[in-house]
Amino acid sequence: ANPSAVVCEGQPIVLRSDITTGFSFAWRRNGQPIAGADADTLSVTTDGFYQIAITTQCGVTTSDSLRVTAFSNTPPAIRASAA
Repeated sequence: ANPSAVVCEGQPIVLRSDITTGFSFAWRRNGQPIAGADADTLSVTTDGFYQIAITTQCGVTTSDSLRVTAFSNTPPAIRASAA
């Protein structure tokens, strides 16, 4: 099973690589590259399966996926009905 994280709508969670310097980073969401996501951290606000690919002097290695689930912060509706 993939590790997972939960984020509330409008409140980002930061994903962080355990390798932080000296290499090239590329984040993916649902298997697709995220434009401009080339740091060791990524701020996330949407559902998806996230991975980071790190290029070292020995080649490219890719992390396992981390599942992020975003919950809506929509307030409940109140209805009136005859008693």
